[in-house]
Amino acid sequence: MSASNTVNEGLTARYLKVRLGFLSQGYSLHAWCKANGIPMPNAREALLGRWRGPKALVLVDRIVLASEGVPK
Repeated sequence: MSASNTVNEGLTARYLKVRLGFLSQGYSLHAWCKANGIPMPNAREALLGRWRGPKALVLVDRIVLASEGVPK
């Protein structure tokens, strides 16, 4: 297994963990994005590491905290 495969698997696991976190709150990632004015494709690309700029990093932190039930 190459290092890039490990990174991709970790990011995929993070994406799935975030989705499960929202579902455990009776919500969805898509609904959260819509309520917060975030395009779902942007959220997905950031969580999966395909969008890596400064704004993406801030968005990922925000999404992960929300999926864990941490208030804004």
